[in-house]
Amino acid sequence: MTVLDTHPKSAPHEIRANILYTEHSDKPYWAVRGIANALDHDGSVSTDVGTESWTVSITRQSSGLKPRPSDDVDTLYEYRISCTGEDERKLPILIQPRLDWDDSNRPQSIPDDVGPATNVRVETATYLAPEEIESLIPQLLCALANHANAPWKQNFFTGQPHDYSSITQYERYYRIERETSQSLVSADGIFHRLFELLADSEGSKVVHAADDSHVVGYNHQIRLDRSAATELLDGPQRGKQFKYYHPKRVRTHDIEDPLYHPKIGCLFKKSWNNNDSVQWDNHDELSFELEENLINLLHWDAIPIRCGSPFVSDWHFTAAPSDRDIIVVNDPTPRLSSEQSAVLVSALSELTDRDRDILEAVANASDTGIHVRDIEAEANLSNSTVYRGLDTLDDLLQNRNGIVQFTSRKIRKHVHDVFDATGSTDTQMRLFADAFGSDTQLPQDSEGPLHQWQLEYAASIDREGQNMTIRIQTEMDRLKSTDRPFAPEVIGQGSRAWAESGGNAQDFRDATVEYDNAGETKSILVRSLLRHVR
Repeated sequence: MTVLDTHPKSAPHEIRANILYTEHSDKPYWAVRGIANALDHDGSVSTDVGTESWTVSITRQSSGLKPRPSDDVDTLYEYRISCTGEDERKLPILIQPRLDWDDSNRPQSIPDDVGPATNVRVETATYLAPEEIESLIPQLLCALANHANAPWKQNFFTGQPHDYSSITQYERYYRIERETSQSLVSADGIFHRLFELLADSEGSKVVHAADDSHVVGYNHQIRLDRSAATELLDGPQRGKQFKYYHPKRVRTHDIEDPLYHPKIGCLFKKSWNNNDSVQWDNHDELSFELEENLINLLHWDAIPIRCGSPFVSDWHFTAAPSDRDIIVVNDPTPRLSSEQSAVLVSALSELTDRDRDILEAVANASDTGIHVRDIEAEANLSNSTVYRGLDTLDDLLQNRNGIVQFTSRKIRKHVHDVFDATGSTDTQMRLFADAFGSDTQLPQDSEGPLHQWQLEYAASIDREGQNMTIRIQTEMDRLKSTDRPFAPEVIGQGSRAWAESGGNAQDFRDATVEYDNAGETKSILVRSLLRHVR
């Protein structure tokens, strides 16, 4: 675990919220109604806020609510304010009456202790941070009131939003060089690794969707509920979705166009969190969580996370240093994989004939699982025998309302391979145990020098049997005369960090290192580089 203070600040993409204002009771609502009436319910104005030009328009729609007996109107309206800035910045809001109705008329969504107020529903604002939204609302509405020559108080919508104000959806993003970022959605990238290890886990819900129709990585998404997200980082996490996506019209040639390179986003939605929204006052804490998740996701795929390459600035994301110190943790997927491997090897080494028949029936079924009664038929076992077997195999199988699935896709794949393999089951178990054992042959270094070295140079270490490959994303050179890091020195630092973290020095010397040198991938034995280190 490392505290990082040199990463770039993420940019806001989309946000939906309800901002409730009670300081002036329901007066702001009636003032907005006065604007619409003065403009004959339809009008627009262009105005400048700071150095940015905005166009603001207003329309109305029926609220579906009845006015109070004391209101001198027949119909209550909601007022849709469309605010369009520069470079696709948009702030669509809906001004809604909150009039402290009696119980028979009061919308159920309004808490009982809220008196007369005005609600501003933010409907998918784009490229605006929460604090910008708070600042823009009174300024843009004031400009519209001045245009309509309608009564308006300068302090409307300027007070502290009520505690019931909430965020229901929020996404922040980075833009990453296409060639570097594609590893995220490759066959062995972090999106697929998370899905393989967390999908179908007991008590969690993980959804993965991939669309490569226009370009590799056109639109990939992996959604993790609270349980799955909490497995990845220290401390409780909200359910969220990681996104890798290009614009609808994919850029194909001009690499200088920021839109040639994809966005990497992290999205929070109320609907993925037991319908729990985030209090508006906590928007900075939510921004921090989304940014921390994004940086860790990139780190787990060995993508550099310090300011500079491979981050690509656009009209809203500038790759400037963040003011947040975040926690960077080791890639959790090797740990998850090792834990699942240990469970699998232990369970498979103690199989009875009954257990083997049940496992084989589930392994031969589809990804969506198999019903208990179909296991009974395929394995020729009684209902009670199947249920006793499921109790024994609960580390490998889960029963959800009669549908039996493996606890992870990784376990499903390896159990399926066992039944496809030739030879005795005992031999198969030994082979699997040997293979899974290799997952833990790298030094365990959660906070030590090896992790620091990997973090600094975006290095990953992969081991298959006796073969070890070190992949370094940071551009290096074998010449000291360039401004790129000197490859022998970087590898020398890595060798010392490896040894200090408990690794076998000879294993590191025998490894192959792959790195980028001026756009060309170099592959060389570590020992060849170490010859140049004094």
